[in-house]
Amino acid sequence: MKTPFLSSLMRLTANWKVVAKITAGFGSVIAVFIIVLALSFWNFVTIDHEVEEMESAVIELSHGYRDQILEDDPCRLRIRAKGGYEIRN
Repeated sequence: MKTPFLSSLMRLTANWKVVAKITAGFGSVIAVFIIVLALSFWNFVTIDHEVEEMESAVIELSHGYRDQILEDDPCRLRIRAKGGYEIRN
């Protein structure tokens, strides 16, 4: 069973030499490979930008929580009540 595309492709390449057919096939495989590579790179860059945005959001949130934890930390409150940190050499 021949599809119309396949039969027209066979008629088109019927007069080509074998070397030309092999070269055209190899070239089409390389073209598909380059297209897939470009799409993969584009998706990787998109994901990288999204990860950077999430990272900056997490850092902003962590600074807020860190300040809140340090204000409510019982150990820090005890140290502050005693007069501060004691530095020993």
